[in-house]
Amino acid sequence: MSIYELKKDINLVFLEGEEAFNQLDNSEKLYAYYMSKAAWVGSLITSKQVSPESHDLIKFCVSIFHENDKLDNMVSMGLKHGFSEEESNDFLNYFAIICANMGNYRSFGDSKIIPHIEKRRMIELVSALFKDYLIVFMKLVDKIYSLESKERLLGFPPTGTTSYFSSNVTKDEVSKVDRYLVSKGIEGWNTQLTKVDTESGPIYFINIASAQIPPEKHVISIEEFEGSDMSVVYGNYSEELGFVNNYLQSARDNVDNSKYPDRNKMILAYIDHFRYGDIADHKRSQSHWIKDIGPTVETNMGFIENYRDPAGVRSEFEAFVSVVDKEKSLKLKALVDRAPEFIETLPWPKEFEKDTFNPPDFTALDVITFAGSGVPAGINIPNYDDIRQKEGFKNVSLDNVIRSAYGSNGNEPEDYLTEEDNNLYKKYVLKSFAVDVAGHELLGHGSGKLFQENIDGTFNFDKEKTVHPITGDVIKTWYKPGETWGSQFKQMGSSYEECRAECVGLFLATNHEMHKIFEHTDDEWEDVMYISWLWMMKGGIASMAAYDPDSKEWKQAHSQARYAIYRVMLEAGEDFVRVIKNDAGDNFTVCVDRSKIISVGIPALKNFLLKLGVYKTTADVVEGTKMYMGYSEIDAEHEELLNIHLKRKKPRSEYIQPTLIFYKSKEGVNSVKYKRYEAVNTGMIKSIVDKLGYELEDLNQI
Repeated sequence: MSIYELKKDINLVFLEGEEAFNQLDNSEKLYAYYMSKAAWVGSLITSKQVSPESHDLIKFCVSIFHENDKLDNMVSMGLKHGFSEEESNDFLNYFAIICANMGNYRSFGDSKIIPHIEKRRMIELVSALFKDYLIVFMKLVDKIYSLESKERLLGFPPTGTTSYFSSNVTKDEVSKVDRYLVSKGIEGWNTQLTKVDTESGPIYFINIASAQIPPEKHVISIEEFEGSDMSVVYGNYSEELGFVNNYLQSARDNVDNSKYPDRNKMILAYIDHFRYGDIADHKRSQSHWIKDIGPTVETNMGFIENYRDPAGVRSEFEAFVSVVDKEKSLKLKALVDRAPEFIETLPWPKEFEKDTFNPPDFTALDVITFAGSGVPAGINIPNYDDIRQKEGFKNVSLDNVIRSAYGSNGNEPEDYLTEEDNNLYKKYVLKSFAVDVAGHELLGHGSGKLFQENIDGTFNFDKEKTVHPITGDVIKTWYKPGETWGSQFKQMGSSYEECRAECVGLFLATNHEMHKIFEHTDDEWEDVMYISWLWMMKGGIASMAAYDPDSKEWKQAHSQARYAIYRVMLEAGEDFVRVIKNDAGDNFTVCVDRSKIISVGIPALKNFLLKLGVYKTTADVVEGTKMYMGYSEIDAEHEELLNIHLKRKKPRSEYIQPTLIFYKSKEGVNSVKYKRYEAVNTGMIKSIVDKLGYELEDLNQI
């Protein structure tokens, strides 16, 4: 079976958050409802960003199951028309996974998703059960099943596929356009690139996401840059962003301005940003969001993460709405209060750390809505360097995601562990992950200074006296005016930064004081620490599933990061980390010598983390790339382990999210109810149909 083809069984988990939601008062529930509506209609943008056909696949799925009973009765209807129960479930599984990923490429790994049911039978099934949609389906079916080399994975054309730029654009052309953006002071977060060939040469259109065209931009202008024609145009995703702003206005109507002044200003800035596409307005929204300390309902939205743009510049739309767990957040606040103390233990000199640590808000959340292509376990945003360095950031730990991801396997043993380690893993993995996520988000993403030259020629560090801790020489590289971390480290940057944060989390997992904050007892904390290291080594090997041997490219930032850490520990030697294959060669066991974590593991980790931090701080792309990509290489021995893993790999958990339903009583009182779904394929599809059905009715047809 192809690695792209869905297995017969998929792993669906309902993301439980009802208890947290029920603690909100009616006004807070209404605010959460409208922010969720804005988030989900914005996810239609995400579906357009995943792949050229993803949006139409979502629309097709919602259309065939909207306002009818065919979803619940599909298996029985299929049997009447000669389709086995397995075939009907294969059909439902495919569209359930499409809904979970907002498209036909996996959010974790970027590989294409192909149905388990064969193409001919799928056509016959649609013809029999959804005949009114057969013509529409026939426009999609070839794309659904195509496994041409350029369509197997997301990436640069012509060897990969992407919606961030048109298929006729080359990697070198994208680099030129990105240089143009830097020269014009345009940040590319909310842009998409289209190349149009004309008789006099190509024109590169930089499409900015906006509900409206700014009055001064109604006439398209074309500008020459490095021998090519460039044009900035507005109005991309205008329909979806118009809906988003309508819901944001309704959400603002449910904000107590006297109680939450920054929340009100945040929403106004969102509306301005989505109306005309100005990144400065989104930065303004993030400044107000950072100041909205300790909210009961925590939200954020926008073009946030640039993981999936092959060039590492353009970002996917995502949005979340969640309820703060105040009790767990108190522990995280204790960590924030002691953050400077923990930062001092990191391996770089104090000159390489921010001049002032602005204590961020760090909260434990139960997610009600996470609209995008996937759901993370923790977040550290905003990603704007200027905001992070000067104003700060926020951290959130998505607790119900962690509980669902690592508490859903029951008594099923974990792969690649000894029986003793498996028992310990089951017992402590949730506690371990809580420490890791906290260290990763707050002190990983939240630490480190960027050495910058200002426009006036001054520097934010002492260029004459600061010593490079690796070379012992003066600092020779830094960020020039207009340069950012993303513009310099480009495609590699996201994974490199995730690796740095993962290293910080793993390093702090060995600190007893961290475990005291999380109330881990003296008898258990070393076991929790050990599981952190074991999880990282096991995860490093499993992460190879996100590596494409043909293009020699990694397709997931966190996966590359964990594999690199594993390779560093393997290189540390002294049998600290071992991978032992069984006699049959179809399985292996990952072993970590816990007695050597302090003597072997920590020195190797500190040395690696020092390099990661210093190369980032000094904008040393050459040395950073050489080191990081060196540890990212997969040799023949690890290709064998990868092949074993791919055969044994279990389906990744996909989250079914609740829907918030608006009710108006006979007395005219507005209220919001929380709708749950069964953790099955029909539950996933129902969830998306409930969220998107009415919005999709108002959009263009396939």
